[in-house]
Amino acid sequence: MKKFENIPFHPLLLAFYPVLALLSFNISQVDIWVVWRPLLVVTIGTMIVLGILTVFIKPLQKTAVVTSFILLMFFSYGHIHQVLVKSKGLIFEISHHKFLGSIFFVLTLSGVMVIIKRLKKTEVITKTLNVIALAAVILTILPVISYSNQLSNSKKNRPEGEKTEIGFSGTKQDMPDIYYIILDSYTRADALQKDFNFDNSEFIDQLEKMGFYVSSCSRSNYSFTEVSMASALNMNYLSDINEKMHPGSSDLTLATGLIQNNFVRRQLEAIGYRIVAFETGYSWNQWLDADLYLAPNTNPLLIADLQPFEEMLIRSTVLDIVADTNKSFLSGSIRESNIPHHGLHVKRTLYTMEWLENLPSVAGPKFVYAHINVPHVPFIFKPDGSLVDDLNYYRGPQDYPINDQYFNKGYTNQVQFLNNRIPEIARKIINNSNRPVIIIIQGDHGIKDDNRMEILNAIYFSGNNEKLDKDLTPVNTFRIIFDQFFNGKFPILENHSYLSTYELPYDLTSVPETAPDCIN
Repeated sequence: MKKFENIPFHPLLLAFYPVLALLSFNISQVDIWVVWRPLLVVTIGTMIVLGILTVFIKPLQKTAVVTSFILLMFFSYGHIHQVLVKSKGLIFEISHHKFLGSIFFVLTLSGVMVIIKRLKKTEVITKTLNVIALAAVILTILPVISYSNQLSNSKKNRPEGEKTEIGFSGTKQDMPDIYYIILDSYTRADALQKDFNFDNSEFIDQLEKMGFYVSSCSRSNYSFTEVSMASALNMNYLSDINEKMHPGSSDLTLATGLIQNNFVRRQLEAIGYRIVAFETGYSWNQWLDADLYLAPNTNPLLIADLQPFEEMLIRSTVLDIVADTNKSFLSGSIRESNIPHHGLHVKRTLYTMEWLENLPSVAGPKFVYAHINVPHVPFIFKPDGSLVDDLNYYRGPQDYPINDQYFNKGYTNQVQFLNNRIPEIARKIINNSNRPVIIIIQGDHGIKDDNRMEILNAIYFSGNNEKLDKDLTPVNTFRIIFDQFFNGKFPILENHSYLSTYELPYDLTSVPETAPDCIN
């Protein structure tokens, strides 16, 4: 036991800690597997540093302390830089990499020299650092395990004895394909005009000429994706689905579990539908168990592009200096870290759009769930589909632009990008399908302040659409579809819109309609 206590394993644990801590902090937004490549890299890097220092520093325990100190400085740089960059005056000037980098280099070198010359009781220090490092790693893993268990339980929480409440009276060939296309944060036409001075009438006219009904006064029932989609896919308000989703509860997994284990999907599966879903980059919004799950690359170790998680990790280290560099000799993934989420985000977006056009060729009746994270931040796309090259569009906190001017331009850029692609996608789906088609193109919430609830809501299907009205909300979308096409008997619910926060997702504030043309 004493021999084990004297083994200096703290450098590896301290290398793991920043990766696991970042995972723990963002566990509700990422898959656990995103840590494997960073953990592999920091393991190899730590062993290389430890191996090189062993040649010059004796004994091994002192070498390990030096390595841990270097790791501490390496992983601290980005955090300190982010704090200083938000300051003013002289402190802000210090945040420039040429100054802060020089200070860190001197401090690191001085610290190493002090450890080499002054450290004597290496066994005591080794035991202490081992315990501290082990405790830190355990404390970061516990929240990850807890969240994973909560999410797993919420997915399995299927209602006992649930009956199939829909059916199809025609032949299987007559069963319509259903496309549920979510354009994240796509707001309503009048909100676009008011908040961005952007006229979206051309896009709306295109959809209407194709046969879409566009609800001109549509609003989301909830103000952010997790609760909005949980409600829409379960055709009900959250408080009526699960009594645990009450004011004061902060358990967002209750809602996110309902996105994957949802009523609409269960009902359609029960009558013979195949489920088609896409990778979104968010674990709670991906239906990995779909009959056809489509992703650009499913091997996390072979993905060439930086994951958003990896970009955040890089920004927390000394590599933040490299990430902020625009030198022409930088290329590949390191240079792409200047553009958060870009490589994989862009690939997912274009991949999803391409596959949507081709899905009519997939045999059998199918329910397609495609959540496209545009026009949501980061504002990457120009109207023609090319990528913006101005960092100011996404270098602010949480990938937001640096100011309102860039925000307004970036958002409308992405709206125009979708306007150029979505009608063509819908047209190909309709023209190339050998069975009836239902297409729902919907924002999950709005984008700005008073218009946070205003959403695009366009529905295409053949037949009588008299139940579709100008103020249709997502909670009623599948109620109407199930009644009209699948012999359902679901009463139309009153339209309500609620504002809440991520911290308290079920503490709801009712938000009334304010647009004069939409007030009944």
